[in-house]
Amino acid sequence: MSINIGNLGFPRAVGTLAIACMLAGLNNTAYGWPPSAISTGNSCKTCHGSTGGETDRAGALQVVGEGMLDLDVSRNDGATRGAIPFFTVAPGDTVELTMNVLDGSDKYAVQLKRLETAGVLGPASTDFLTGYGADVAWFAQGPLPATYFTSVTGFGPVGTSWGGGPDPYSFFLTVDANTPINTYDLEYAVAGKFSGGKFYGDKHFYLNVIPEPATLVLMSLAGLGIATMRQKRQLALM
Repeated sequence: MSINIGNLGFPRAVGTLAIACMLAGLNNTAYGWPPSAISTGNSCKTCHGSTGGETDRAGALQVVGEGMLDLDVSRNDGATRGAIPFFTVAPGDTVELTMNVLDGSDKYAVQLKRLETAGVLGPASTDFLTGYGADVAWFAQGPLPATYFTSVTGFGPVGTSWGGGPDPYSFFLTVDANTPINTYDLEYAVAGKFSGGKFYGDKHFYLNVIPEPATLVLMSLAGLGIATMRQKRQLALM
């Protein structure tokens, strides 16, 4: 996302100052440098992680889910995540994806990614988490697959100052009503700078898209009715 001050009807200096003040008042808003991510596949890890010759930081963040889930033996892509946090949502509903920054060093920014990846259960590459409604407080970085930053394109790599934390963040994701029932592998990341260089940390988590409770009840009743009919047929044959 880019903002053209000149198109807002304000003098450039006044517009810049007004937006800077507005941004300074936001709570836990990380200012990264998304434009550079376009050429690196929208991944902070390319510049801040081990592939960029810098330091990985395993304890930089924590995903606060509803529990832990291990699907390694069931995944259709062979990936091994072990037991990772999960969230649950019904098609058409909104889920709050929560996380904490535990170690932001001097400056940091937060990223959410993998929203367009395929579901990990069932036949590979048949179900996709598309048509969703993204959190309007976060900013999309294209092209697809889109990643989301708590930052504004064009304001430079200032970063959120680390005050000792933990710093909580939430991404409100609205799942499209036609989203296939499946489990999707998403990822939060934290990238930043400290006196010795750059750092990067990420955590995967599952999003379980399941039928709403009322639908589950109907499915259970339908299954019970079928089982009862089969039992009656077996008794009639005897």
